[in-house]
Parts: sequence; C-alpha cells; structure tokens
Amino acid sequence: MAEFFDKLVDRFFGRTPSRRKPARRPNRRKLRFETFEDRCMLSGTSGSIDAIQVNQGSQTDVFAIGNDHQVYLETSNGLGGWNAWTLTQAGTVKEIAVAHDGSGNLHVFAIRDDNQVWQEQQVNGAWTAWTLTQAGFAQDIATQPTVAPGGALTVFIIGSDNQVYDESVTGGGWSNWTLTRAGTAKQISVMMDASGETHVFAIGMDNQVWTEHAIPGGGWSVWTLTQTGAVQEISTPTATTATAAVKVFAVGADGQIYVETAANNWKGWTLTQPGTTKGISAINNSSGTTIVFSVAADSQVYKEVSVNPWSAWQLTAAGNLLGAGVTVTPAPPMTNGGTTPIYTPGGPPILLTPFASLATGIGDFANSTLKVTDTSAYINDRLGIESSGSLVVSGSSLIFNGTTVGTFTAGKTMNVTFNGNATQAAVLAVLQHVTIASIVPTPMIANRPVTFALKSGSLGYVSTMTQTAELMGPPPLAVGSPATNYHLG
Repeated sequence: MAEFFDKLVDRFFGRTPSRRKPARRPNRRKLRFETFEDRCMLSGTSGSIDAIQVNQGSQTDVFAIGNDHQVYLETSNGLGGWNAWTLTQAGTVKEIAVAHDGSGNLHVFAIRDDNQVWQEQQVNGAWTAWTLTQAGFAQDIATQPTVAPGGALTVFIIGSDNQVYDESVTGGGWSNWTLTRAGTAKQISVMMDASGETHVFAIGMDNQVWTEHAIPGGGWSVWTLTQTGAVQEISTPTATTATAAVKVFAVGADGQIYVETAANNWKGWTLTQPGTTKGISAINNSSGTTIVFSVAADSQVYKEVSVNPWSAWQLTAAGNLLGAGVTVTPAPPMTNGGTTPIYTPGGPPILLTPFASLATGIGDFANSTLKVTDTSAYINDRLGIESSGSLVVSGSSLIFNGTTVGTFTAGKTMNVTFNGNATQAAVLAVLQHVTIASIVPTPMIANRPVTFALKSGSLGYVSTMTQTAELMGPPPLAVGSPATNYHLG
C-alpha cells in the first residue's frame, strides 16, 4: 500500500530520483525572490511573505528582508499607522520564517548564504546573535507560526532533493532533519489547526497546491491535491479557531490573490480584491477576521481585510525591502495587575483594575472598542467609569488631557467606543478607572467575575482579561439592632 501511494506522489509531484534540480532554479523567482527588486515580505519591493498571529492583542510586527539582505522589523503604532523599519540582528539572509514559542519570544529562522538554517531570537526586546540550528542544505523554509507553552518549535525546509524535511528543538537542542512524506515541491508553508495538528502545504511540480498532515502517534499522511489551479506562490495558511475553516491564499497566473477554503473538500479558488501582487501573507485574528498583506506593483506593502467580503487595499509603512518572513504579532494581552478589589455593600463604587497594564507605546488603539461585562447573575450590579486626573467623565463622554477620546454606555455590560484621538495612554486610563457597584444597599454576597475585551481599531485583534470583585459580608450588628436581609441581586 505504501508503494502505491508513493507512486501516486511520484505521478502528481513529478518526483524523478535520477533528476536533481539545482538549488536555485530560474523559475524560483516566482516563489522566493532573491534580489532587492525581486523579493518582499509584508513590506518593501516584492517577493513572498509569511504572517503569524502571536497572541491576542493589538500590535502588528512585520519582518522583512531589506535591500541589504538583512532582516528588518516594523510595528504598528497606537495611531493606526506604522513605525519605521529597524534592523533586528546584523547578517545577510536569503529566506526567513517567523515563529512564536508560546513564552512571549519571537524566533526568526533564516536560510543564510551557506544555505543552512540559522535563527535569531527576541528576548526582552533585544535580538540574539544568529546561531545555526542543524546542518542541512535548504532551498525554502517555513515554520509553525505559534507553539503552545511547553511545545517544541519545528522548522520545515525543502532539501537539496526538493523534498520536505523537518527539525524540532527540545531541551537537548535541535533534532536531525527528517523526511516528512516523499514528494517533491517548489515552495512550502505550514500551519497548526485548532486541534493541534500540523499541516504542510506545498506547490508541487505541477504548480498546484498539495497538502500533507502529521498523523497522531507519528508519521505523515500522503500528499493530496487541494483544489485544481496553477499558482505562483502560496501564503502561510490562516491560523484557525475551532469554528473557522482553513484558508490558503495564492498568487494566480494573472498575478492576483485568490483564496481556497478547506470546508467541503476545498472550495474553488476565488479572487479577493483586484490588484496584482509580488508577494502575499495572511492571518486570522482572534475574532476570526482574515487579513491579507500584499507587496503591490509599487513595491510597498498593503493590507486587505475580509469584510463584505474584502476591504480596499491600505498601505502599511513605506520602505524598500526584499521580504521573506513576516509576522503579524498583536500586543501582549491586557493584565489586571494581580489585585482583587473588595466591594462593601452599600458603599461607593470601587475601581476594578486600578493596576491594569498595556504594553507601553504599542498597539492600534485609535478607533478601538472596549467591552466590560459583569458575568454574574446579579441584576443590580452596575459598571461605570470614574474621573481621575487626566481622565474626565462628562455624561457619556470620555475626555483625556482635554481631548474627547470616546463615549461609553454604563450598565451590567459596559461598551466603550474610542475615536481616532484615542492613544495607548488614554485607553489605559479608562481601563484603570472602570468601577463596579450595586444599586441596592444589600446585594447578594458573592464574587462578581468581570471580563474585559479590547478590540483594536484597524486589525480587529481582541485582547481579553478577567477580574473578580469580592463582596464583603454585612458588618456585625450592634446589640438590639434589627436584622438586615441580603437579597439576590
């Protein structure tokens, strides 16, 4: 049976043991471009691009190969725009792929001039020196975008024989390169689905998209065709939620971006938004919205969002870059500061998260929204916002440093809508001055779990946190005082 499937792979992927193609084929320029004018990754001049969603938040990080063949990073700012490109770690590269290790650290993997796979890692905001992973000739590179805490980072390459290999890092270092499933490929991309299963997508020698997946317990499935149609390049498949279907984006023969969906045995290729591209990348944010990044004909990076069904293309940051590894990384989640507020029945409103934090100076806070929900069953609880210092509450308006930054509606569920003037500092001030109280003097003595969900303005990332307010019991009764009944709600 195994020989039968291998023959199928030989037939569709064009594997010929006696023919070994050179490491860099002329037609490879359609897939992973090599010169300044030929490659790009979410910004710059042209080329293939990869994207990942690292966690739930608001910041976007974009990695690209510059015209000096080094790796640069741009980040979204708090005003709906983009910060300037900055160098990560000196060193020339040919291809890059980016992963998040589940502990808050980003890893950039690169094929360098020796055609070996190297990595650099971001630790506490700084980048480590480039280090070799495991010796082995590589033509193309991909990686699982995100890894669960405690999981192993895994890197995939196309080897000198045009087949797909992987290596993983453990406490003892990097494993040897191992073949996934026999079958030749021109370009690869990798994703992990909602169940934790790894899928590899590849452009076969027939220029169509094929896929294989890891089998629980070890091994790989046979390669299977997704949807008929010749393509030039594929993006990293969009990360999925339990309810979202896997999507693969590809550059068609006409240079435009098409998408196919895994639902119902792969739906046909459909055009997203008209416009030719030199390179693509795609992600799903935490709310299920798909964002596609494209290197357009003017060698700049644009994005489109899957709304009704696709938004117009929007420019990110100007810059002439080669591309080859992009990560879309929302900001770290909101944190509540670790304190537990205590409410005394009959007392004034208390602050729920006075020590809440957001990553300083980052995030897409303009036009963002904040939803705060008291999830308890007690109907007489009320959420609100308190004026303090630079933050002034005037009716339903929120004024920060003299400028109106948004409006809100109070209640058991509170919705805050920030406008284009909102900054990270303004949003943080609001977070730190959310209050809870009861409108009755004798509420039920029980904890009140409260959830916070902050949705960024343009990319739609949702950062969440939970805070629990404790209610103290009634004060001791004085001798001869009448009993007090504490009722539900």
